[in-house]
Amino acid sequence: MSYRKVIYDNYVSLWTNHKGFSDETALREYGRVYEFYMKDLLPENKNAAILDVGCGGGKCLAWLATKGYVNLRGVDLSPEQVAVAKQAVSNVIIGDGIEFLTDRKNEFDLIIALDVIEHLTKEEVFELLYRCHEALRPGGRLIMQTPNAAAPMGPSIQFGDFTHEVGLTPSCLENLVRVVGFTDYRARECGPAPVATPAVLRLVLWRLIRCIFLLYDLIEVGGSRHPIYTRVFLAMAVRK
Repeated sequence: MSYRKVIYDNYVSLWTNHKGFSDETALREYGRVYEFYMKDLLPENKNAAILDVGCGGGKCLAWLATKGYVNLRGVDLSPEQVAVAKQAVSNVIIGDGIEFLTDRKNEFDLIIALDVIEHLTKEEVFELLYRCHEALRPGGRLIMQTPNAAAPMGPSIQFGDFTHEVGLTPSCLENLVRVVGFTDYRARECGPAPVATPAVLRLVLWRLIRCIFLLYDLIEVGGSRHPIYTRVFLAMAVRK
């Protein structure tokens, strides 16, 4: 029995509490968070070809649509997730992201893979990155989000989902994308987004706490190349 199939087939009903896109309040909240983390990474051209690999329930696609992007596509293994995502963007299909990207060369300006690579084996992670590199046009960007194996509380996310296979640090992911051929790698924390008064307070407190982690790194190993301590992190790389 494939545990992946059993879990993915029931991902919405058993593992998530997705309200869908009839809940405008929830959509606005998600949109504000994406805006805070990713707005400076998006193409200027609203007709840019954008693919969301492992799009899940389509929250990111819905946000992109509200920003005026019209050439949006999504692919996900979970039939339940795809059914929800289609409420936001019609061009979403059930499928494996690696298989979907195979033989698609120079087709996309942006590929997004949020909370995807941790579900793959090491061989699959490498192949997905390679396929993304092939499918992007020169100058195209790959945006990923994944649990942070370097974070003090990272295991709570890494081991919080039975389908998670690998854990990566920002430095490890940088090495992988550079081997595949990407450049201009950037990683950033995914801490509290200041989208409401309680979140602003959390952000201030988080910045105080992370100073302790910075000091810890400085004392033990002389500092970190990527001082990122949130449970998940966002990474971006560019195809030459």
